[in-house]
Amino acid sequence: MRTTVNINDAALKDLKDLSQRSGCSFRATLDQVLTVGIAHLRIDAARNRVKIKPSRLGLHASLCDASLNQVYDRLEAETGMGKP
Repeated sequence: MRTTVNINDAALKDLKDLSQRSGCSFRATLDQVLTVGIAHLRIDAARNRVKIKPSRLGLHASLCDASLNQVYDRLEAETGMGKP
């Protein structure tokens, strides 16, 4: 596919130097750099995923489906924290 991209001068110089050193065409070098860069980004994205392991909190059965606000209100009522 043919497309037009804007590349900053420093990156363009680096790509041209890399192309000359490798003996490949500029187009092939750019394609290789993009392919490696995209693969690297995918690896980083997969590595940065957060894994959450569920665990039981030991809540009373009446609180299992309650929201955190409901749990807090119940705790406040039971401990008398809401009294002045």
